[in-house]
Amino acid sequence: MKRLDPGRPLTLAFDAVGAEGGLALLLPGGRVLSRDLGERNRQAEALLPVALGLLQGAGCGWGDGALVAANVGPGSLAGVRGGLAAALGIHAALGLPAVGVGCLDSVAHACYDATSPRIGSYMVCSADVRRGEVVQAGFRVERDGPVRLDADRLTVPASSEMPEEGTILAGDAALLLWPQGVFTRWVPTGVERAAATARWGSAAWRRGEAGPAAPRCARGADARPRVG
Repeated sequence: MKRLDPGRPLTLAFDAVGAEGGLALLLPGGRVLSRDLGERNRQAEALLPVALGLLQGAGCGWGDGALVAANVGPGSLAGVRGGLAAALGIHAALGLPAVGVGCLDSVAHACYDATSPRIGSYMVCSADVRRGEVVQAGFRVERDGPVRLDADRLTVPASSEMPEEGTILAGDAALLLWPQGVFTRWVPTGVERAAATARWGSAAWRRGEAGPAAPRCARGADARPRVG
Protein backbone atom coordinates (compact mmCIF):
# COMPACT_ATOMS: atom_id res chain seq x y z
CA MET A 1 0.00 0.00 0.00
CA LYS A 2 1.14 3.55 -0.71
CA ARG A 3 1.99 5.96 2.09
CA LEU A 4 -0.24 9.01 1.71
CA ASP A 5 0.55 12.65 2.36
CA PRO A 6 -1.82 13.66 5.20
CA GLY A 7 -1.84 17.24 3.90
CA ARG A 8 -3.39 16.11 0.61
CA PRO A 9 -5.71 13.24 1.49
CA LEU A 10 -6.73 10.50 -0.90
CA THR A 11 -10.30 11.43 -1.82
CA LEU A 12 -12.80 9.10 -3.47
CA ALA A 13 -15.74 10.93 -5.07
CA PHE A 14 -19.09 9.60 -6.28
CA ASP A 15 -21.23 11.48 -8.81
CA ALA A 16 -24.43 9.85 -10.06
CA VAL A 17 -26.77 12.84 -10.17
CA GLY A 18 -27.04 13.22 -13.95
CA ALA A 19 -27.81 11.18 -17.04
CA GLU A 20 -24.13 10.18 -17.02
CA GLY A 21 -22.25 9.36 -13.84
CA GLY A 22 -18.62 9.17 -12.83
CA LEU A 23 -16.18 8.26 -10.08
CA ALA A 24 -12.94 10.07 -9.32
CA LEU A 25 -9.94 9.41 -7.10
CA LEU A 26 -7.86 12.43 -6.06
CA LEU A 27 -4.30 11.29 -5.33
CA PRO A 28 -1.67 13.03 -3.19
CA GLY A 29 -0.03 15.62 -5.40
CA GLY A 30 -3.28 16.57 -7.11
CA ARG A 31 -3.53 13.95 -9.86
CA VAL A 32 -7.07 12.68 -10.50
CA LEU A 33 -8.01 9.23 -11.82
CA SER A 34 -11.58 8.81 -13.02
CA ARG A 35 -14.01 6.26 -14.43
CA ASP A 36 -17.27 6.54 -16.34
CA LEU A 37 -20.29 5.03 -14.55
CA GLY A 38 -22.37 4.83 -17.71
CA GLU A 39 -25.97 5.81 -18.15
CA ARG A 40 -28.42 6.46 -15.34
CA ASN A 41 -30.13 3.04 -15.24
CA ARG A 42 -26.81 1.20 -14.72
CA GLN A 43 -25.08 3.42 -12.19
CA ALA A 44 -26.29 2.08 -8.83
CA GLU A 45 -24.89 -1.42 -9.23
CA ALA A 46 -21.64 -0.07 -10.72
CA LEU A 47 -20.70 2.35 -7.91
CA LEU A 48 -18.74 0.12 -5.53
CA PRO A 49 -17.20 -2.33 -8.08
CA VAL A 50 -15.95 0.59 -10.18
CA ALA A 51 -14.64 2.33 -7.04
CA LEU A 52 -12.72 -0.81 -6.06
CA GLY A 53 -11.24 -1.09 -9.54
CA LEU A 54 -10.21 2.57 -9.44
CA LEU A 55 -8.45 2.09 -6.10
CA GLN A 56 -6.71 -1.09 -7.23
CA GLY A 57 -5.59 0.60 -10.44
CA ALA A 58 -3.88 3.25 -8.30
CA GLY A 59 -2.21 0.61 -6.16
CA CYS A 60 -4.40 1.48 -3.18
CA GLY A 61 -7.14 -0.13 -1.12
CA TRP A 62 -10.12 1.02 0.92
CA GLY A 63 -7.91 1.53 3.97
CA ASP A 64 -5.73 4.07 2.15
CA GLY A 65 -8.55 6.57 1.86
CA ALA A 66 -8.74 9.70 3.99
CA LEU A 67 -11.96 11.24 2.68
CA VAL A 68 -15.05 10.30 0.67
CA ALA A 69 -17.16 12.87 -1.19
CA ALA A 70 -20.52 12.67 -2.94
CA ASN A 71 -22.37 14.97 -5.30
CA VAL A 72 -25.55 15.64 -3.31
CA GLY A 73 -27.67 17.27 -6.02
CA PRO A 74 -30.04 18.64 -7.00
CA GLY A 75 -30.37 16.06 -9.73
CA SER A 76 -31.70 12.55 -10.21
CA LEU A 77 -33.12 11.55 -6.81
CA ALA A 78 -32.16 7.90 -7.37
CA GLY A 79 -28.65 8.97 -8.36
CA VAL A 80 -28.26 11.29 -5.38
CA ARG A 81 -29.37 8.50 -3.04
CA GLY A 82 -27.08 5.95 -4.70
CA GLY A 83 -23.97 8.13 -4.45
CA LEU A 84 -24.77 9.11 -0.87
CA ALA A 85 -25.44 5.50 0.14
CA ALA A 86 -22.04 4.45 -1.21
CA ALA A 87 -20.23 7.37 0.48
CA LEU A 88 -21.99 6.93 3.81
CA GLY A 89 -21.48 3.17 3.71
CA ILE A 90 -17.73 3.70 3.39
CA HIS A 91 -17.93 6.34 6.13
CA ALA A 92 -19.66 3.88 8.47
CA ALA A 93 -17.43 0.93 7.64
CA LEU A 94 -14.05 2.68 7.71
CA GLY A 95 -14.68 5.79 9.77
CA LEU A 96 -13.63 8.11 6.93
CA PRO A 97 -15.05 11.63 6.86
CA ALA A 98 -17.87 11.98 4.31
CA VAL A 99 -18.63 15.34 2.71
CA GLY A 100 -21.23 16.58 0.25
CA VAL A 101 -20.68 18.81 -2.79
CA GLY A 102 -23.63 20.55 -4.43
CA CYS A 103 -24.30 19.75 -8.07
CA LEU A 104 -24.01 23.36 -9.26
CA ASP A 105 -20.74 23.82 -7.36
CA SER A 106 -19.33 20.72 -9.07
CA VAL A 107 -20.50 22.07 -12.46
CA ALA A 108 -18.88 25.46 -11.83
CA HIS A 109 -15.56 23.94 -10.83
CA ALA A 110 -15.64 21.37 -13.64
CA CYS A 111 -16.23 24.18 -16.15
CA TYR A 112 -13.39 26.19 -14.63
CA ASP A 113 -11.01 23.21 -14.81
CA ALA A 114 -11.98 22.34 -18.40
CA THR A 115 -12.24 25.75 -20.06
CA SER A 116 -10.00 28.13 -18.04
CA PRO A 117 -12.38 31.11 -18.33
CA ARG A 118 -10.94 34.57 -17.86
CA ILE A 119 -11.07 36.23 -14.44
CA GLY A 120 -14.24 38.25 -14.06
CA SER A 121 -16.32 35.96 -16.29
CA TYR A 122 -19.90 35.36 -15.19
CA MET A 123 -21.25 31.80 -15.15
CA VAL A 124 -24.79 30.51 -14.83
CA CYS A 125 -24.59 26.87 -13.73
CA SER A 126 -27.66 24.70 -14.09
CA ALA A 127 -29.16 21.24 -13.69
CA ASP A 128 -32.19 19.86 -15.54
CA VAL A 129 -34.55 18.56 -12.83
CA ARG A 130 -37.34 17.57 -15.24
CA ARG A 131 -40.98 18.69 -15.32
CA GLY A 132 -39.84 21.57 -17.51
CA GLU A 133 -37.80 23.10 -14.68
CA VAL A 134 -34.12 23.74 -14.01
CA VAL A 135 -32.09 24.63 -10.93
CA GLN A 136 -29.57 27.41 -11.50
CA ALA A 137 -27.14 29.67 -9.67
CA GLY A 138 -24.69 32.40 -10.63
CA PHE A 139 -20.91 32.28 -10.18
CA ARG A 140 -18.12 34.76 -10.90
CA VAL A 141 -14.65 33.57 -11.90
CA GLU A 142 -11.96 34.84 -9.52
CA ARG A 143 -8.22 34.19 -9.46
CA ASP A 144 -8.62 31.03 -7.36
CA GLY A 145 -11.71 29.72 -9.14
CA PRO A 146 -15.46 30.27 -9.32
CA VAL A 147 -17.20 32.07 -6.46
CA ARG A 148 -20.90 31.51 -5.85
CA LEU A 149 -23.07 34.63 -6.06
CA ASP A 150 -26.47 33.29 -5.03
CA ALA A 151 -28.32 30.23 -3.78
CA ASP A 152 -29.78 27.48 -5.96
CA ARG A 153 -33.10 28.58 -7.41
CA LEU A 154 -35.76 26.58 -9.23
CA THR A 155 -36.90 28.22 -12.47
CA VAL A 156 -38.56 27.56 -15.81
CA PRO A 157 -36.05 27.88 -18.71
CA ALA A 158 -35.92 31.39 -20.20
CA SER A 159 -38.34 32.74 -17.54
CA SER A 160 -35.74 34.68 -15.54
CA GLU A 161 -33.90 37.79 -16.67
CA MET A 162 -31.45 37.09 -19.47
CA PRO A 163 -27.80 37.66 -18.52
CA GLU A 164 -25.38 39.63 -20.65
CA GLU A 165 -24.13 38.14 -23.89
CA GLY A 166 -20.88 36.26 -23.36
CA THR A 167 -22.05 34.70 -20.11
CA ILE A 168 -20.98 31.08 -19.72
CA LEU A 169 -23.94 28.72 -19.39
CA ALA A 170 -22.68 25.49 -17.81
CA GLY A 171 -24.49 22.31 -16.83
CA ASP A 172 -26.88 19.82 -18.38
CA ALA A 173 -29.55 22.54 -18.77
CA ALA A 174 -27.17 24.85 -20.66
CA LEU A 175 -28.91 24.08 -23.95
CA LEU A 176 -32.34 24.87 -22.47
CA LEU A 177 -31.62 28.27 -20.92
CA TRP A 178 -32.21 31.34 -23.10
CA PRO A 179 -31.84 29.56 -26.47
CA GLN A 180 -32.09 32.87 -28.35
CA GLY A 181 -29.07 34.47 -26.64
CA VAL A 182 -25.40 34.51 -27.65
CA PHE A 183 -23.67 32.56 -24.88
CA THR A 184 -20.86 30.08 -24.37
CA ARG A 185 -22.57 26.78 -23.52
CA TRP A 186 -20.71 23.92 -21.83
CA VAL A 187 -22.16 20.58 -20.69
CA PRO A 188 -19.97 18.46 -18.36
CA THR A 189 -19.67 14.70 -18.45
CA GLY A 190 -20.22 12.63 -15.33
CA VAL A 191 -16.46 12.07 -15.16
CA GLU A 192 -15.77 15.82 -15.24
CA ARG A 193 -18.30 16.45 -12.47
CA ALA A 194 -16.82 13.63 -10.38
CA ALA A 195 -13.28 15.03 -10.72
CA ALA A 196 -14.53 18.45 -9.63
CA THR A 197 -16.42 16.86 -6.72
CA ALA A 198 -13.19 15.21 -5.57
CA ARG A 199 -11.08 18.37 -5.87
CA TRP A 200 -13.64 20.79 -4.42
CA GLY A 201 -14.71 18.40 -1.65
CA SER A 202 -11.09 17.83 -0.59
CA ALA A 203 -10.22 21.54 -0.66
CA ALA A 204 -13.34 22.49 1.31
CA TRP A 205 -12.64 19.76 3.88
CA ARG A 206 -9.07 21.00 4.41
CA ARG A 207 -10.41 24.52 4.97
CA GLY A 208 -13.07 23.29 7.39
CA GLU A 209 -15.84 24.46 5.02
CA ALA A 210 -17.10 21.15 3.64
CA GLY A 211 -20.84 20.65 3.33
CA PRO A 212 -22.73 17.75 4.90
CA ALA A 213 -23.27 14.47 3.08
CA ALA A 214 -27.03 15.07 2.85
CA PRO A 215 -29.25 15.39 -0.23
CA ARG A 216 -30.16 18.73 -1.79
CA CYS A 217 -33.56 18.59 -3.44
CA ALA A 218 -34.88 20.90 -6.12
CA ARG A 219 -38.43 20.80 -4.81
CA GLY A 220 -40.43 19.39 -1.91
CA ALA A 221 -41.68 15.83 -1.83
CA ASP A 222 -44.83 15.04 -3.79
CA ALA A 223 -46.10 12.65 -1.12
CA ARG A 224 -48.01 14.19 1.76
CA PRO A 225 -48.79 12.58 5.12
CA ARG A 226 -52.33 11.24 5.39
CA VAL A 227 -54.53 13.28 7.71
CA GLY A 228 -57.01 11.46 9.97
